[in-house]
Amino acid sequence: MAGCHPPPAACNVSEERLARRLAELLEDAAEERAELEAEAEAEGAHGGEGSADDAGADLIAAAAAAAARSCPPCPSCPSCPTPGPAAAGGARREAPAERVHVPVGSSPARGPAGALVTLIIFGDYQCPFCAREMSVLEELRARHARELRVVFKHYPLPFHTGARPAAEAAMEAGAQRGDEGFWAMHDRLYTNIRDLEIEALYRHAAALGLDGERFAVALSRHVHVPAIEADVALGGRVGVRGTPAMFVNGRRVNGAVPLEQLAEIIDQELAAARRALRRGVPRARIYETMARRGGAGPGEDP
Repeated sequence: MAGCHPPPAACNVSEERLARRLAELLEDAAEERAELEAEAEAEGAHGGEGSADDAGADLIAAAAAAAARSCPPCPSCPSCPTPGPAAAGGARREAPAERVHVPVGSSPARGPAGALVTLIIFGDYQCPFCAREMSVLEELRARHARELRVVFKHYPLPFHTGARPAAEAAMEAGAQRGDEGFWAMHDRLYTNIRDLEIEALYRHAAALGLDGERFAVALSRHVHVPAIEADVALGGRVGVRGTPAMFVNGRRVNGAVPLEQLAEIIDQELAAARRALRRGVPRARIYETMARRGGAGPGEDP
């Protein structure tokens, strides 16, 4: 799955962590070898050494494989394994994941509150994969204008130095102009992800007609950082590890996903939501119902 992930310092395959893990495995292998040798001696045999060596090699190989699986391939992380088919050729299909209820809260949203599908995206303004996915979301919103709501939550990655100030700029635009102001700044930022210097943020604010003095105070005093950090903390609790990370009626979708693949997921969720409506679930409760149980009624599979 294409996406931005934490750098080596936060990576599951960091040199320090891998060294510790290998040391633990070598210790385990030594203990297992001693046990095998003791068994062989008790049986009067002398063939235990190969088995013990094989056991140690198997343990280390298993650890390396587990470490590789735990760190998704990404261009920003040189410690990660060589990108496989998913990284080289786009997102891959995954087995269905359990649903996660992500509270919408006061986060900015595009689309009706009573939409049958709510897509919550955790994004980083310096992530090229997020920028690519935004065009996908716009196409899907055009297809499902009355039935798709897109909610944005901030997840600036630590190695993207321009992402957090950009998030502050978007939140200040929202503070001054509501959701309309937020999305206007959001769109400008993703259109210009290579130019997120502080001067560029002031230019965007001026172009949108924001109060420049208020904007400067908000950024210099980091007025919106607590709200951004709350989004990041929420992302951590629901398993976000990189960007973009999406939850479609609670159904986890990691990484940048091609248009038709995400369209298929949304179509499936629309069908499930309509079934829930027919069972009497009020529109106002559709997201809560879908995100918690997939729209299933009592005794039904989600």
